[in-house]
Amino acid sequence: MNRKIGFGLILGVVALGAISFIIGNHDKKVESFDNIHNTFTVRNDLGGFTYKYWELATKFHENGTRIIIDGRCISACTFFLVDEKACVTDNAVLGFHAMTENVGTLEHPVMGKEINKGATEEQFSVYPVQVQNFIKKNGGLTLDTMYLAPPELFQVVPKCDELLLRGRQG
Repeated sequence: MNRKIGFGLILGVVALGAISFIIGNHDKKVESFDNIHNTFTVRNDLGGFTYKYWELATKFHENGTRIIIDGRCISACTFFLVDEKACVTDNAVLGFHAMTENVGTLEHPVMGKEINKGATEEQFSVYPVQVQNFIKKNGGLTLDTMYLAPPELFQVVPKCDELLLRGRQG
């Protein structure tokens, strides 16, 4: 997070309730914090409200917490990548898509059917350059989720050090 990040647009839109970044079922989401090794492990996270992930990623960065992605990390979960210490394992799969808005009426909302162009541009700007290049190469952020998995994943996001992973198991 050494980049100067202007995330006001996204937070402002969220505050107005315009973004619906809710995806899927969180029943199998597993997150764990290891105080001894100062790591946070993400597994099978299908995303959620963008501002919550942004706040958590910022907090981890400020505390020096290392983020380990060891399973699916889809949608808003990918904001953990803004920290240069984030790493991925052989089990990791990342999923990226554009930020969306609620459309329709209060009585009949249609969730996630319209791209919020400004928020999507802001979202794109906070990703590391390697992630941005992958997204550009694959057509940009759209309503369809694009996936990044090993072995190509390791060319875009650092692979977690084996010593770090072994230390967490013992």
